[in-house]
Amino acid sequence: MTVTEPSPANDAELGMHRGEFVGLNGGADFYAADLANLREEAATSLAVFLEMCREDGV
Repeated sequence: MTVTEPSPANDAELGMHRGEFVGLNGGADFYAADLANLREEAATSLAVFLEMCREDGV
């Protein structure tokens, strides 16, 4: 599995920054009010995704 570095975008509708990991076999997107917290949310999102993969034997 190849995962690309997420690139932040601004979601004007929510008024938040949004990021997404591309190249996964599922979704791993995340939101935060500022870029510093977006990095933390990225780490959490990826950790949860990988844990779910381990649980499913992927």
